[in-house]
Amino acid sequence: MIAMRHNAKLNYILKQKYYKRRAQKINFYAESSHEMHAWREVKKLTGQSVNEPFVALIHTSYDGDLQHFCNDVNNFLKSVSGGLQPLDKGVIPDVIAIDRMSLLYSRIKYREQP
Repeated sequence: MIAMRHNAKLNYILKQKYYKRRAQKINFYAESSHEMHAWREVKKLTGQSVNEPFVALIHTSYDGDLQHFCNDVNNFLKSVSGGLQPLDKGVIPDVIAIDRMSLLYSRIKYREQP
């Protein structure tokens, strides 16, 4: 009986610490003007999906039919790029230097969340 109380209390303390750390992380992002990251953490904390941005669109506009959605996206992309010439593979470098990629990533402008 005492062991069960101890386990319950330990479980309570661990959950409390977990949620406190998550809240601190959200506050840190919000205070440092990283609203997008803060909203992502809120979504994680509340169990909302953060990696499936088209789920709501598929469910509302396509009645959950993923194949129909993918076909429409594919057809749109083909219509936009249909007149483009294929790239000459001899012009494309095989490897992009890591320092060049680092520079490109450092220039990314993150969008602001409302």
